[in-house]
Amino acid sequence: MLFNNNSETPECIDENEQISNKFDFEKIRVYPIPTKGELGISGLESVNYSIEIIDMQGKKVFMKSLSADVSSINVESLEVGAYMLIINRGSIKKTVLFTKI
Repeated sequence: MLFNNNSETPECIDENEQISNKFDFEKIRVYPIPTKGELGISGLESVNYSIEIIDMQGKKVFMKSLSADVSSINVESLEVGAYMLIINRGSIKKTVLFTKI
């Protein structure tokens, strides 16, 4: 049994589910980095994810829900610079740094 310390109140998590979720996130790939307009995303499972893009000042500049049938997101409207792409599935997150050129 594991405890999730990502929230204000620790909660009990099934260890097998936690390991499975981490394994699923290891399969996710984001490309190309750097990008001019489209970020490809591969390895999403058949569940829903939320995507956030945060600029280096900590401002959320993009948010969208995704499922396994979506393979890219358009970032053409973002200004040139560095960003964090955060992929969320429940309490599990994967963060990928990317540059918009």
